Amino acid sequence: MPELPEVHTFITQIKPFVLSKTIKSFTVTKEGLRLIAPIDPKLFSKEIIGKQITDITRHGKFIIFHLNDGSRIVAHLRMSGRFIVTDEPFEHKHNRLQLEFEEGGIFNFIDIRRFATFEYINPGDNHKGLSRLGPDALADSFDSKYLSDKLKNRKKNIYSSLMDQSVVAGIGNIYANEILHRALLSPTLPSDQVPLITFPLIVDQTKEVLNMAITHKGTTLIDKSYKDMHGGYGEFNVKLKVYAREDEPCFSCNAPIKKIRIQNRSVYYCPNCQA
Repeated sequence: MPELPEVHTFITQIKPFVLSKTIKSFTVTKEGLRLIAPIDPKLFSKEIIGKQITDITRHGKFIIFHLNDGSRIVAHLRMSGRFIVTDEPFEHKHNRLQLEFEEGGIFNFIDIRRFATFEYINPGDNHKGLSRLGPDALADSFDSKYLSDKLKNRKKNIYSSLMDQSVVAGIGNIYANEILHRALLSPTLPSDQVPLITFPLIVDQTKEVLNMAITHKGTTLIDKSYKDMHGGYGEFNVKLKVYAREDEPCFSCNAPIKKIRIQNRSVYYCPNCQA
């Protein structure tokens, strides 16, 4: 699943191709109808055609396309969504949505598993998903005081808290594993038992890990499921210290990395460094 660094990479890459362009047409395939459900594709087209994309921003894993009348298209890539910009119509069996621009160019959305969502939001209206999010993991408002206050009465383990988008937006499984390892915290530690002096380290490592991953254009694992707009792979996988390294030696202490299951997800940690 694309997490904050992968989403950030997509936005950085697509901005030069779509900003200030006017939407000429909108096409959705039969298989792509669920991405915009429950809105009818004709109504979706009516709302966006003729409007200009003035900005593209992000909150957590959500992508927000800002249109010139104040309306927005809010997208979430879910498991396998990715964007490709082409000059001509692009044939791909998993191409679900297409935006064609008056100035030229076609914005294609590829989604193998069809879990992604695209929602049109009228000017001034709130988006339910966005309104439920905590601060973005790279925002200044995500600091140690905020996090300690948020978790001081929380019994859930610290891994689950970092994965909770209402606590902090943008962190997924890969980066939660890496953040906790660098902060020397067991993923099973109850959130209300995290030492107060540790919260600055958690926040610092969160921002450091995510920014480093952005520099490397995200993480592509062995399944090769994540590709950027140009078909390139994210290279942060070479920096992973625990994720997907079960039984391999910890880079710090040589103890074998352990894998457990939390919330039906594979979680990796060093039982020595993160005791």
